[in-house]
Amino acid sequence: MDQLDAEVLPALAFASAIEAVRSKQFEIAKLCQLNQVAQLDLFGSATQLTFDPATSDLDFIVDFLVDTPEGAADRFFGLRQGLSDTLGRTIDLVDVKAIKNPYFLQAIAPSRLTIHGC
Repeated sequence: MDQLDAEVLPALAFASAIEAVRSKQFEIAKLCQLNQVAQLDLFGSATQLTFDPATSDLDFIVDFLVDTPEGAADRFFGLRQGLSDTLGRTIDLVDVKAIKNPYFLQAIAPSRLTIHGC
């Protein structure tokens, strides 16, 4: 691999990850509505130049509209499976309300890209 490939290929992979998610925006919006999602953000390698189309999963952080135990598992796992089926990739899903470590939120903040919500 020459220098140009080393610089261009990660940028193309990054663009393809973002485009794959953007191209399914309508389906993702329906999943978010069905699972009562206030905001869904993509983060991690898919929003950076470290995305590898052959091996990378997609990382999402979610904020649900409803914060009750009733139906929480159905919402969480329904969203995760729906995203996986829609995007054809393994999905790592994190509920923002479950994060207790403020440093984790700070670490991912620069790479967060809102897909649904405000």
